[in-house]
Amino acid sequence: MRIGIIGGACHWKHWNKSFQEISQKTPYGPMADTICAGLYNKHQIFTLQRHGGSYQLTFEEIPWQANVYGMYLQKLDFIIHLTACGSLRKEDNVGDLILFDQIIDFTKCRPVTLGPPALEKPTYYDFSKPISEDLINLAHKIFLSNNVVHRIGGTMLSEEGPKFSSIAESKMYKSWGADFINMTSCPEVSFCRELSIPVLAIAMITNKIQFDTPISSEEISSNLVKYKNTTPSALGILFEHLPEKFNFHKDIITPYHVSDFDLRGVG
Repeated sequence: MRIGIIGGACHWKHWNKSFQEISQKTPYGPMADTICAGLYNKHQIFTLQRHGGSYQLTFEEIPWQANVYGMYLQKLDFIIHLTACGSLRKEDNVGDLILFDQIIDFTKCRPVTLGPPALEKPTYYDFSKPISEDLINLAHKIFLSNNVVHRIGGTMLSEEGPKFSSIAESKMYKSWGADFINMTSCPEVSFCRELSIPVLAIAMITNKIQFDTPISSEEISSNLVKYKNTTPSALGILFEHLPEKFNFHKDIITPYHVSDFDLRGVG
């Protein structure tokens, strides 16, 4: 299969596998970084560092549209969306991997659609199940069989950043049904849906969000380093056991039909 990964570090160093760099041009401008492409157990893997190769891009600078569209041009079967997050749940532990299945988009200033040229007409699409259930079930089965500690399900709230949420905001998010908070799932996952690319989302918990304790960037950075091998190791196990072919549901997004409307048109 042809599999894309957006997020994380340079996994190829951890996997100890060779790769080639692809400088992909897009109609939305340059991507955050070159795409690193290589072979892992008969699967063609394409990785992209969301914040750039040196983690130099701020959230305002990330080219969300170019990143997703550039990966789309690699003719992928699906994309793995990697992210770090804080947990609002008592049962989670720092370093846990989460195969979450729902998203609340609470970003405010980011692009909300790919728009032209990818979408030349107004396009409305179902986002009720943003993450592929088939891919979640497949990954869950492989992880269980290979003793990869993980949890499935849960709702990720994606906020704008770079500031962490206030105590009042965290309480509000929890009352909305959010289980985790991050800053990267939106609009990345919705752009994948606009392009009819199935998504498997994998989050690693970097901190527990307490309602009486400030969120510490030092703690998060320390935990990212401490558990830096967790995600690439899990991905390696996933690729070693993925079948060469897998039939999973794929939503095909089509433009909004207006042919039967009474429109003024262009005279």
